[in-house]
Amino acid sequence: LIMAAWQFDESICLSRLHWHDGMPPTLYLDDYTVLREVCDLCDLRCGDRCIVGLNVLRKLSARCDWLCLRLTSWEMLPMRLYHHFVLVDDVHAIDPRAGPVNEHGAPVRIAEYSDTAAGAWRRLTANGHGVRELCSALLDIVRHPARFRLLELHDYVAPSASGSGAPGLFVVCEERTTEQRVQAAEAALAFARDADQPGYSLIRHNCEHAANMFTSNSKRCVSPQVPVFAWNAFRFALQLVGVLMLALLSCLPDDYSRMHAAVATCYHFLSTVPVSLQLVVKLVRTSVNLTHRRGVLGQAAARSACERKHQGAHA
Repeated sequence: LIMAAWQFDESICLSRLHWHDGMPPTLYLDDYTVLREVCDLCDLRCGDRCIVGLNVLRKLSARCDWLCLRLTSWEMLPMRLYHHFVLVDDVHAIDPRAGPVNEHGAPVRIAEYSDTAAGAWRRLTANGHGVRELCSALLDIVRHPARFRLLELHDYVAPSASGSGAPGLFVVCEERTTEQRVQAAEAALAFARDADQPGYSLIRHNCEHAANMFTSNSKRCVSPQVPVFAWNAFRFALQLVGVLMLALLSCLPDDYSRMHAAVATCYHFLSTVPVSLQLVVKLVRTSVNLTHRRGVLGQAAARSACERKHQGAHA
């Protein structure tokens, strides 16, 4: 996009704008894990851990899926909740119809805990429409809302201007050998084919737990999203009480000065202080982690720049 030059002052002149289909490397919710938006799907390899924005309406509407991926790319999700999965194939090429395919021409597979609204509805009505059957199926869905299974990567790929890019699809930047990648993919395949696999649990065994178990070097089954979401829910509850303090403050007579001060103090203690402390902790933790991981961030940024330059040369 070329435009007329704008002179802001004697040292700054804006002569042109370049639109890149891809965001700079960013940090995950734990303020440590480095994420890079996928600019070229052919760079994805088996064993890669990928992240997309959580979309409970997935596959109900193509426009809704596209919007969710774009909001994830722009980091504008109303709630920062993410879905994790592991690639079990290398992306060899992009087929116009099948999407990403492996070296054998078959669609690239991913392993994940997931289900869709349409799939839940089929499970709900599979045994009939009677009250007893529906209640039994509903209890089963609540107990086991998702199953670890194999799907196609194409389900999470939205069209992009570059053709091979994937807006809203992020890959975790971590150095691993080919052997480690193959082991992660084989472990995910074996887990998906296991008839006695553990059931999905939002707190103890969700999609992030499984992805970390297969791909992290420590093989720890952890999910940073769980404590972050728990803290946000607790902070929101405190802020609701703070709203009640504001309502009480507006109802107090003007001559109750001490009561005004006490209620206002409670409001700030419940609403302002938790947010301020969270910002301070997040800033300190992010600064420390960025200092330790500046090399990984630099490598991710350089790789993204090289990919965009390579795409521009072939455009």
